[in-house]
Amino acid sequence: MSGRAPIAGASKSTVTSGAARLGFVVGELACVLGSVPRAVGQACGANPFPLATPCHRVLAKLGPGGFAHARGGWLLETKLWLLQHEQAI
Repeated sequence: MSGRAPIAGASKSTVTSGAARLGFVVGELACVLGSVPRAVGQACGANPFPLATPCHRVLAKLGPGGFAHARGGWLLETKLWLLQHEQAI
């Protein structure tokens, strides 16, 4: 995985290390990383270890956003549970 090219200017490792801060909005994280929100969202969605690398902490501008490329169902419910457990929302 480390030999893969960055996703539209945002490498998965850079995004996931930035996601460790609780409650980052995807656009803010993109600005910090010098990238764009879509690339950050794609990198977070491709995160294979969501508990070890807390991409669930990256939120959309107007709500929780998605989780693992899903915008509903049990994956989003899991994201909401994790955020509530961490007292982020």
